[in-house]
Amino acid sequence: MSLKDILTISGKSGLYKLVANNKNGFIVECLKDKKRSPAFMRDRISALDEISIFTNEDEVSLKEVFVKLYKYMEHKPVDIDVISKPEELKKLFTAFFPEYDEDRFYTSHMKKVVQWYNELLANNMLDENLDNAEDTNSESVPEDKSVEDKSNE
Repeated sequence: MSLKDILTISGKSGLYKLVANNKNGFIVECLKDKKRSPAFMRDRISALDEISIFTNEDEVSLKEVFVKLYKYMEHKPVDIDVISKPEELKKLFTAFFPEYDEDRFYTSHMKKVVQWYNELLANNMLDENLDNAEDTNSESVPEDKSVEDKSNE
């Protein structure tokens, strides 16, 4: 399973695994409750491997951010108290990802990234995804695929 098979759907919380394609869209499975449901073409659907984070220099793939967080957290989840406190989130990101762009990457984005990280970790999906992460340098992704542009979800 790679991050291209893990989806985020506008208007729905959590992450979804792509199960199959159908004529109107996709069949997805919620990672939290394992329930399957349709996701339609009209829904704003993004694969996690399409999402990037703004830095002071360029953009970094979400996968690379997960790798850094995974190593920083020593393969453990981020505490819920950190997620609920904006100042704690900023401290966390400054510690493991200091190059993030403070003007374009907000605490609401940080919260999503950490929640996704925890959800992937809880479902044992990060180990598999980290294998090739070191050799993928940040490729430019159109801004409409960035976490920053999803703040109105």
